[in-house]
Amino acid sequence: MAADTVYFSPVWKTMLGYAEGDIGDSLQEWESRVHPDDLARVHADVARHLAGETAVYENVHRMRCRDGSYKWVQDRGQVTARDASGRPTRLIGTHTDVTAQRQHQETLDRLAENVPGALYQYQREPDGRSHFPYASPGVQDIYGLPPQALCVDAEQVFARIHPDDLQALRESVLASAQTLELWRTEYRVLVPGERERWVSGQARPARTASGAVLWHGYIHDVTLAKQQALQLQETERLLRHLMQEMPIGLCMINAAGVIYFRNRRFQDLFGYTEAEVPTLGQWWPRAYPDPHYREQVIAAWNADLAQAGAQGARSRTGNTASPTATAGCIR
Repeated sequence: MAADTVYFSPVWKTMLGYAEGDIGDSLQEWESRVHPDDLARVHADVARHLAGETAVYENVHRMRCRDGSYKWVQDRGQVTARDASGRPTRLIGTHTDVTAQRQHQETLDRLAENVPGALYQYQREPDGRSHFPYASPGVQDIYGLPPQALCVDAEQVFARIHPDDLQALRESVLASAQTLELWRTEYRVLVPGERERWVSGQARPARTASGAVLWHGYIHDVTLAKQQALQLQETERLLRHLMQEMPIGLCMINAAGVIYFRNRRFQDLFGYTEAEVPTLGQWWPRAYPDPHYREQVIAAWNADLAQAGAQGARSRTGNTASPTATAGCIR
């Protein structure tokens, strides 16, 4: 590397349509054939690896063939020797023709443009490393990261998960990897300079021949729906609190006769717990031990229910009467 000399194998030259004597041994031979639109990104990835910032250099870019066409190649390499000052002196690498895969990815990208959110493949290796072999352009809207940035290392995505959700997310991925069951969860994403967002993801895992686990999945932004759900939960919590603190005894009974709510005042007045009197049928003889009076109370109750039902039916057919909820209030 110190002299910028490169050995290009006959297979490498043939892949691009060149004969053995068509290409020399200078670094310029390779650099001049990289597509101009890809060159800056290639240089940046090489520089990061030479500086020791990445364990392996990897980049997917276009290389010009002898006939002037371009092929997509996956370029992988690693520094294997450094001098006493730590400067790299030898790097070994490979080029793999991935034109067919790239064309397939472009087809997927065009299809994915019509789908809200992002389609992706996520792969976890046996040693714990992970990456996204494929991510549609929509992944940038989710994580603020371009798809190509996720091809080598998925940790950039995990770095943008809300700290309160990160551990649970990692555990859910590990559980899915062990059981090969559908992965599905919701979590928050923090993109620098943008609002916090909720996303929902699901993916189906499968084990590969190498022992890795590969998920095929879909992820989309559910911030609005999540905010509405949280607001509804808060409204329900506040309503339940108000009902609990009302100065009158209040219980609620469903169509099956189960008492599903009784407030504090109701408990204070009658003392019957949910375990002791879970249903209306068990309530009648406890609250009204006199059989004759109990019959009168039940008859009055049934009459009120019938009237409420009739009012509800008229309301549903356009009458102005309002439907009555099934509830009991005791002062």
